[in-house]
Amino acid sequence: MIKPRVLIVSATEMELSWLRSMVEKQPCQHLEPYWLITGVSMVSAAWNLATFLAYHRVEAAIQVGIAGTLRNDWALGSVVEVREEVFSELGAESPDGFLSLRNLGFPLMQLPGTIFFESLPNPFPPQTQLPAARGQTVNKVHGLAETIEEVRSRCQAEVESMEGGAFFFAMLHQGAPFVELRGLSNRVEPRDRAAWKLAEAARAAQKEALDLLRRWDQPGELALLFPSHQHS
Repeated sequence: MIKPRVLIVSATEMELSWLRSMVEKQPCQHLEPYWLITGVSMVSAAWNLATFLAYHRVEAAIQVGIAGTLRNDWALGSVVEVREEVFSELGAESPDGFLSLRNLGFPLMQLPGTIFFESLPNPFPPQTQLPAARGQTVNKVHGLAETIEEVRSRCQAEVESMEGGAFFFAMLHQGAPFVELRGLSNRVEPRDRAAWKLAEAARAAQKEALDLLRRWDQPGELALLFPSHQHS
């Protein structure tokens, strides 16, 4: 019997190495984990995910990594499950303000019966008890007070990364269940590297991903978690 294949994705080795070492020490019994480091940015993530998925079928995927938070009430080093991603920079400037893809009438993605503009939801059930977050995917991390306030007001996002939307985009096209877990490494504010908790956030996100993998690694658990998804 073919084991369900689960893809674990991160942007950098730092965001994945501890998780991979734990799984290598205690291998999964009923799942086949695949590992992919895409590199930083939505361009790198999109290309490497598309290339990988063109040659490998997977039954589910987890993206694990760090993110900045736009919420002051979420502690650095804590973890969230991102349930929606917004491409905050896709659109056009105008004298009347920013025009989104919806304003412009240009769909980002079209699937049977569904049109997506700048926002991509995760249609599969939540997989953790972690706080649900709305993410924004950016080409440049925000670090100026005026631009932070503008994008906070316009997008209503709670966390920020450079790859999350590309992961959503690829997995929605793939049609396989997916989960995005982000450890909160810093506040989205005028840049202050001294206040960041990169290592703590990366380890916390990987611990949550390991817990999720162990839960999925039960006979028939993946089918129970995603009843609408059939795998061989």
